[in-house]
Amino acid sequence: LGNNLSRTSLLELVLSAPNHERVKAYAGLVRPAMDYEFFRLFTEKIEKSQSEQRKEMVERRNLLLKITQEIDDQLNERVLEAKGLLERILESESIEDALMQNSSKIDQIFIQAVSSELKSVKENKDGEREEKLEVLLQSIQKLTTPPELEVVEALLRVAEDEGKTNELIAELNEQLLARVIEYLTAIISNYDEQISSAAPDDLEQLKETYGKLKQVFNSLLRRSMQQKMEGE
Repeated sequence: LGNNLSRTSLLELVLSAPNHERVKAYAGLVRPAMDYEFFRLFTEKIEKSQSEQRKEMVERRNLLLKITQEIDDQLNERVLEAKGLLERILESESIEDALMQNSSKIDQIFIQAVSSELKSVKENKDGEREEKLEVLLQSIQKLTTPPELEVVEALLRVAEDEGKTNELIAELNEQLLARVIEYLTAIISNYDEQISSAAPDDLEQLKETYGKLKQVFNSLLRRSMQQKMEGE
């Protein structure tokens, strides 16, 4: 089910599904596409159908209406839970500690609740609450940033200083070093693609960053080879 799936195509998938379990699965996968317009098309299809097909089509439409309502109810419940958690964290003595204690509950819905609340307080000019929300967002970013990315960002900041670069790399254990090299390989590959299709205005900045990435990558490789030689 790709991003370009049209409502008509989705309706055909629902109608051709071998059983109701498959229909339920489609609802779970692409609930946002099953909107008012989708059900309008479904009703039109039913009205134009032969009488022997109509009963099954009506059953499938009713099943989808039931399932999508259940999904929406569950989502609304999760949104309310996220808002409640947000308030508890903001009211705590330490936002960072409260976030860590509830790290297993931090998901996309919670982050959306934080972003929505931040937008609201900016409009209402509530400076104190805005500051707390900014601290919370920064803490979430720290919590969810892969250690490999943190290392790459730190190395890029000192890329022009070979001594500092080598100092940072020397602190990496063998396992983390290997993961950073793998992570950076993917980043460099992505930059290769961006540079090949970049607009002229963006090209200079991309090439500058690309050069730093390659420089850091080479330093990491040298350190990796050194570690392997020391281990022999």
